[in-house]
Amino acid sequence: MPCCGQNRNNNRPSYYSNPSRGQPMTPGKAPISLRYLGANSIAVRGPATGQSYTFTTIHPVCAVDSRDCDALLRTRLFRRES
Repeated sequence: MPCCGQNRNNNRPSYYSNPSRGQPMTPGKAPISLRYLGANSIAVRGPATGQSYTFTTIHPVCAVDSRDCDALLRTRLFRRES
């Protein structure tokens, strides 16, 4: 019988996924800040890196790997943050 929350992480919803999964950001290239334009929170996985990005109504801006940026912008749910 497990104790002390040993299986707690196994029961977490997918939006709690580890943002460090996937490939690391490209060395020498700065991440690009994207603003989520939707009304609800969202978690997306970058198609190029497999990295998870979480945007919430409280924190709608997230640093995105440049390899994932164009695909996310094409959805029209995001815009570049100045």
